[in-house]
Amino acid sequence: MGNLAVQQQTTVPPPHVTPLRAVSGNGPPRQPLGEILRDMGVLSATQLMQATRQQDGRSALLGEILRARRWITEAQLTQALSRQYGARFMTDASSPPDPRLLDKLGVVRALSLKCLPWRAAGGLTVVASARPAEFERQRPELEAVFGPVVMVLISEANLHERILNLRRNRLRLWAESCVADDESCRMLQNRWFSRTLAVLLAVIAVLAVLWPMGVLVALTGLVVLALTVSTLLKLAAAFAALRRVSAPATPPHNWVPDPIVSIMVPLYREPDVVPRLVNRLARLTWPRELTDILLVVEENDHLTRDALAAQVLPAWVRIIPVPDAKLKTKPRALNYAMTFARGSIVGVYDAEDAPEPDQIHRVVAAFAQGPENLACVQGVLDFYNPKVNWLSRCFTIEYATWFRVILPGMQRLGLAVPLGGTTLFFRRDVLEDLGGWDAHNVTEDADLGIRLARLMGDKQVGRQRQPSWPVAPVEGRA
Repeated sequence: MGNLAVQQQTTVPPPHVTPLRAVSGNGPPRQPLGEILRDMGVLSATQLMQATRQQDGRSALLGEILRARRWITEAQLTQALSRQYGARFMTDASSPPDPRLLDKLGVVRALSLKCLPWRAAGGLTVVASARPAEFERQRPELEAVFGPVVMVLISEANLHERILNLRRNRLRLWAESCVADDESCRMLQNRWFSRTLAVLLAVIAVLAVLWPMGVLVALTGLVVLALTVSTLLKLAAAFAALRRVSAPATPPHNWVPDPIVSIMVPLYREPDVVPRLVNRLARLTWPRELTDILLVVEENDHLTRDALAAQVLPAWVRIIPVPDAKLKTKPRALNYAMTFARGSIVGVYDAEDAPEPDQIHRVVAAFAQGPENLACVQGVLDFYNPKVNWLSRCFTIEYATWFRVILPGMQRLGLAVPLGGTTLFFRRDVLEDLGGWDAHNVTEDADLGIRLARLMGDKQVGRQRQPSWPVAPVEGRA
């Protein structure tokens, strides 16, 4: 899976931008970015040495580390990148890109690559990249679509703005329909299903009138049967969770030691929780240059957006407005925001969550130390006010039983795990294979767990392999 780290540049061009030219991997080696910044007099040798050490083994680019520590400004980084790559920097004042070229690449793919095909001229296609360090790796894919390409630079914010101006509605529709038809609840929202359901309810109503005792006995029997099966399943899961098993040897696999982690936090009409949420997220101890927090809010939710605007947000926290539509669901908002995420691990928090400061460290360790087919890490949730009253005690007991006994037991039994809706972390490539969340399903968390088991089961059958794609637990609080 490719590294999704990007450089953050400003939309203000440096005063000495060099002429547009192609960036070729066969040319002379480019001067390192750190040396350019040092020669510019904006970075000391000591700072460069410290940043280089921090970059070792991490997904973050040098520019991100320097900006996260506020050792350089966006304008200085822009100027250095322009010198390093000898490429022009596109700004708001630049001519608009050709939307037909964007359609050839695809909106979602353009956001994933952090590239925007700008225009075709003289047998070349100009491509604006917010990730110049990875442009050479992307070149074969781009040239397969456009032929010879030339790189120019663009800030990530300007790239997002340009793409949304061109194909905003297309991205909105993709967020609503990215799950395959045969796995989405939207197929149940048609006339045939509505008429069938209406006929079934009418038949039950008629039978209830003609034979009330028989219908009552039948419905009671169905409920008792469902409760019995559920109870037996929970008992089996409890015994499986309590049984001691030796941890299997984990084969070594290619895993980035310190990847970028994107965490999406959907908010809807929750202005009062915003200050507490920002403070809680600030307690996370994961390196800032590897942290990508996306506060996902509906475009017309002005109360929450005003509350966010009143906060001074750090550079590693972004606000993602979701375009207004008739369908307003959490999974739709998550699908939309995921296209802007930078990380190779994608997680979800609820607005009222209070994660432990070292939780991201535990999540990354679980992926690194787990088997190569580990797809998801589910947080173990607790209540932070268990002693307030009797009801809070009941909720605490229920959560402790579910996350510490039932779910681990279901995992050990090899059953599909109904995932929770928060403190949930995915490998991004697996999440993209799933098609994201079903925007039409109000139980999108459990549905995602079932679709995950189904997808990985199909892959195992194709490979004639038996091991499952497990879900690992990690501690957390809600």
